[in-house]
Amino acid sequence: MNTHSWMIAILMCLCTACVAQQSSPQPTVEQALERLDLGIDLLERRDPGAEPAIRQAAADLQTLIDAQGLHTPGLYHALGNAYTLVGENGYAVLAYRRGEQIDPSDPRLRDSLDAARGQVGISIEPDTGHRVVALLMSWRGHISRSLLWMIFVAGFVGGWILLGARVVLGTPRWVSTTGIWVFVASLVPLITLGTEWALNQGSEQVVIVQTNTIARAGPDDSIYDPVYAEPLDAGTEGELLEQRDGWSRVELRDGTEGWVPTDTLAMVNPRTIPNANQETGD
Repeated sequence: MNTHSWMIAILMCLCTACVAQQSSPQPTVEQALERLDLGIDLLERRDPGAEPAIRQAAADLQTLIDAQGLHTPGLYHALGNAYTLVGENGYAVLAYRRGEQIDPSDPRLRDSLDAARGQVGISIEPDTGHRVVALLMSWRGHISRSLLWMIFVAGFVGGWILLGARVVLGTPRWVSTTGIWVFVASLVPLITLGTEWALNQGSEQVVIVQTNTIARAGPDDSIYDPVYAEPLDAGTEGELLEQRDGWSRVELRDGTEGWVPTDTLAMVNPRTIPNANQETGD
């Protein structure tokens, strides 16, 4: 076969591969959720085909999120459930956290995330700084961002109206005092929203997705000793501080730091996830 024939053959193979790839239909949301329901049904019946079905459902859901850009709380919740059912707790926590970034008031995500965190083998108590942040973020899972904005605007405007009434209409002093308190109270939701924005913009939250991850004092497993007595379990959460030569320096909630291989963790808020201020429905 001459060179010309070889080139034609290669081009035909490439064209065939492209057509096959384009003709291969991507899963729909309904198909992915039906496959997950089927896997759950098989799991309840202890059928050996349950795990492959659930893993395929997880792959379909991940395709919908990554390839089609369907970043919704419902899909992330279903993805987290799929990973939970096959024992991938790190990826389950990651999925729930990503869904929470979009809609922190979704009770399903909150309850499922709490349950997944309860499966993490090592309990890491937060230090004082992280406790303060947790207090400021305690509204998450209970109050929507839109409602917090409404409370802020109503309190801000109402406070100024009451203060203005004292000056313009000569209302009793208690009216202006009430206005001051209303104005101050309106700043609370603004502070909580600002705290969330600062966390999303100023830090990289990560989740350890591989089991038995050893955190070391430096970016080299042949030189530096482990930081903790036990390996980090999948689902352990922290903040990314630095990356170097395939290693990542991570601060855990108790304020301690350690270096772990970069491929053992995943970002909670990657660039592909819509802005946290954009609340997307199911």
